[in-house]
Amino acid sequence: CEDIILHRRRNLWERKIESDDFLTVRVGIGDLPLNAEIQYPAKEFTMEDDNLVEILNTIANKSKILKDVPITYSMVEKDISALIVKSNPRLKEKFIQNLVIQLVALHSYNDLKLVFLLNKDTAWKWEHLKTLPHIWDDTKQVRFWADDYNDMKEISTYLEAELTNRINVKQSDVDYKNYRPYYLIITDDYKKIENLKIINNILSMKRNLGFSLFCITDNLLHLPNECKLFIKLDENQGSLYENEMTYEAEKDFKFDSTYTFFFENLGKRLSN
Repeated sequence: CEDIILHRRRNLWERKIESDDFLTVRVGIGDLPLNAEIQYPAKEFTMEDDNLVEILNTIANKSKILKDVPITYSMVEKDISALIVKSNPRLKEKFIQNLVIQLVALHSYNDLKLVFLLNKDTAWKWEHLKTLPHIWDDTKQVRFWADDYNDMKEISTYLEAELTNRINVKQSDVDYKNYRPYYLIITDDYKKIENLKIINNILSMKRNLGFSLFCITDNLLHLPNECKLFIKLDENQGSLYENEMTYEAEKDFKFDSTYTFFFENLGKRLSN
């Protein structure tokens, strides 16, 4: 993704809001079942051995698991999601770095706006993202980055107006693909923002009108009840849980280890 930005590769911003993989992000690599339907004749009793039939049955009974493939999830389908990392700030920063560079390399700032609502004590760790064009409105008058509650309320008011305009369209088949841009709200302090009107509106929405919420925490209790997907990280191992944190719903992955990206340079390159 860094190479795409620095060298302006052809696949820069290739994912449009209409694309099926819009806001689908990679969290690591792992094993997945083959997403294919395989049909073959059922095994029948015969008086004679048939080597070809035996080969067929052997192939059919083999494990249909793909090894070391990208583990991804859609931030559109799972529009309320969370990252849980305990006692490892560096690992948390690495994950956010990997997430953000995918978002800004593969999605244009016409299609995607990143909204950062942050804890005041940790906001300095996010300063390097201020150069990204994705955190400005189209007029370059509003920056979607705040660690002060009053500033957060101003951003909330702006987003409320956007959401209201979309709600007022009465067509039942309208969803996020009918609007630009898509707003992804990222917070490391959900308890601080839970009373903002835009957050309450997003959590109560029955359909996705172009708003997602991504929460970062070290405590499961500091997340909204409406959370649809959890990402749990521990060193280089991680797990995805959909809807509820049960073993049956678990999808394991190995976290992608990367070096540090200099977002100041990437932001300037993207802004051009």
